[in-house]
Amino acid sequence: MGGHPVGMLSMGKAGLSPRKTCLLLNSAGYKAGGEWESAADIVRDSSCAAVGTRHLTMALILYSVLSIRFYTAEIVWFLYGHNIIHQDIKLENIMLNTNGHIRVIDLGLAHDGVTSSNNIFGVTVTFHFMAPEVLRKKGYGTAVDWWSLGIVVSEMATGRSPFYIGSISKMAYRAITKGKPEIPSWLDADVKHLIKKLLCKNPQHRLGVCGNIREHPFFTTISWEDLVKRRARPPFIPFRPVLENHVLQWLEEKKALLPVTGLSYVLPSWAR
Repeated sequence: MGGHPVGMLSMGKAGLSPRKTCLLLNSAGYKAGGEWESAADIVRDSSCAAVGTRHLTMALILYSVLSIRFYTAEIVWFLYGHNIIHQDIKLENIMLNTNGHIRVIDLGLAHDGVTSSNNIFGVTVTFHFMAPEVLRKKGYGTAVDWWSLGIVVSEMATGRSPFYIGSISKMAYRAITKGKPEIPSWLDADVKHLIKKLLCKNPQHRLGVCGNIREHPFFTTISWEDLVKRRARPPFIPFRPVLENHVLQWLEEKKALLPVTGLSYVLPSWAR
C-alpha cells in the first residue's frame, strides 16, 4: 500500500494470533503535515495577526481554485489507483505528509476488489457523506466514493456541505435522496459543473463511474503524469514551527522501551 505515489498509510509491522490480527502503521509519511482540515485552521490562525483577516490565508492558500484543483486531483488519483471502496472520504480522513501531498486514512470501512459493476450492501460511512443509494439501502459500488468527493469539493470551495447537515435525520435523508445540491452562483463555473456531476443521484450516471473524471475541464491544467510521480508542487507545504506549536510534539529518535517482536512482517526501516 505504501508504494503508491498518492495513497494510503504504509504498514510497518504485522502479526497474527489465534484470536487477533496486529497491524502497526507507519505514520512517518504524514505526521508532519497533520490533518488537512487542521492544517487549514493553523495556516489561517497564524496569519491573522499579520494580516488581520481571518479568512484570507484559508482562501488564498488552501482553498483557492488552484488548490482545490490540486487536492481534488490527488484524491481522484487515489480513487483510481486502488481497487477499493473507501466508504468514508471526507476532510477529516485526508492528511498531509511532510511535502504537502495527501494521505487518505481510516480504512476501517474499506472494501477491496469492488468495481462499478459489482455491489456490496450495508449502511456505513458518515451519515452526511452517504450517497443516495446507500441511504436507500440498495447495493452500491465505487460510485459512493465519487459522491463523497463531491461533498468534499463543495466544502473546500464554499466552506459547507451542499445539503442539510443538521441533526434532524429525516431532513438530511430527504435532502440527499431528493433535493438538489445548494451550489452558490459565484463559484468558478468548472467547480460548479464538477460538483453537480459528482452529486448525480443516479450512480450509473455519476462522474467517476460514467466518463473519465480526469478529462473534466476542471483538470485541464493538471499533468497527471507529474501528479502521479510527485513532480507537481503542492500549494501548501506544512511548516514545522507553526505545526509544532499547535498540534504536534516533536520527539527525539529513541529506541522503543518495549519493542514488539515475533511479528510476521517488519518494514525494513523498522528492523533495528
